[in-house]
Amino acid sequence: MLEFDRGGIAAGQWWRLASCNLVHFGWLNFAANAGAFAALCWVARCRRLNVMPLVLPSAVLVGAAVYLWADGITTYRGLSGVSYALLAMLVLHAAMRAGKPAAAAWVGFLALAAARSAFEAATGRSLLPTSLPAGAGLAPVSHLAGLATGAAAALACRILARAAGIKAIRASGECVRSGGAGVGR
Repeated sequence: MLEFDRGGIAAGQWWRLASCNLVHFGWLNFAANAGAFAALCWVARCRRLNVMPLVLPSAVLVGAAVYLWADGITTYRGLSGVSYALLAMLVLHAAMRAGKPAAAAWVGFLALAAARSAFEAATGRSLLPTSLPAGAGLAPVSHLAGLATGAAAALACRILARAAGIKAIRASGECVRSGGAGVGR
C-alpha cells in the first residue's frame, strides 16, 4: 500500500511517490537506510541546520524521478534517495563555508558520489556492497535525484541568504551581514 507501484501510481495513487521512502526490502535494507538518514540528520543538527523543509520535497521528487526516468522499475522502496539529498545539502553547505582548497575537496567528494550513481545507472551494477535482498534491484536514479534535490536546496538557501544581506554563516551559527556585523542565530 505504501511502496512505489508503477501501476498504482498510473491509476492515481500519487501518495506512493512519497510513501515509498517509508518502506524497505527487509530489515537489513531498512537498517542501512535508516542508519545513514539518522547519521546525516545528526550531522545537520550539530551544524544547526534544519533539514525538515528538505525531507518531504526530496521524498516526492525522488519518487517522481523513479516514475519518470526509470521505466523498468515497477516497484521501489527505500530512503536512500532522501539520504542522498541530505548528503548533497550538507556537503555543499560545508563547501560554501570552507576556504577554496577545502571547498574543492567537498565538491570533489560530491562529484564522486554523483559519478558512482551515474555509473550504476548506466551499467545496472553496484560499485559497493548493497543491503538489498536477492531479486531487488538498484534504483540509482533515486540517488541522482536526491543529489540534485539537495544541491538545489543548498544553492537556493545560499541565494536567499545573500538576498537577505547575509554574507556568511559562522561555525557558531551566527549570521554575518554584508557590513560585517553578526546578527545571532
